[in-house]
Amino acid sequence: MDQYETDITIKKEDKFQKIGERFIEINKIDSKHVEGKYYETFLKGYENYSSNTKLFNFKGNFQDQSTSADFSTTTSSGNNIKGNIYIAPTSANINFNIDNEPEFDTDSSFNKILD
Repeated sequence: MDQYETDITIKKEDKFQKIGERFIEINKIDSKHVEGKYYETFLKGYENYSSNTKLFNFKGNFQDQSTSADFSTTTSSGNNIKGNIYIAPTSANINFNIDNEPEFDTDSSFNKILD
C-alpha cells in the first residue's frame, strides 16, 4: 500500500496557513485499475473547517495506454463525487483532482510518504 499527502491551506491576512492534510492510500493497482481511499485531517484549532471533511473510497479505470483514471463514488453521507487520478510514472507523486472543489486553496499534487 502506498500513501500520499498534501497540505490543506487557507489564505489569512495575505499569508497561507496550513490547517490540515489530505491523504490518499493506494490499496490496489494494476495496468487497468486503481483503487484507494481519500481522507482529510485538520490541525488542532482548525476543527471548524472540518464540517465538510471528505472520506471516501474510489475505484478508477486507467484510460488506454495511460496512467490517468477517472473515478466516481458516493460518500457514506450520500454525496456523489467525481474526479481524476494521474500517477506520474517517473516521480514519487500523483495528481488527484476532485471536481468542483473550491473550499480550500488545494493542491492537486500529492507526494508519496517515504518510509
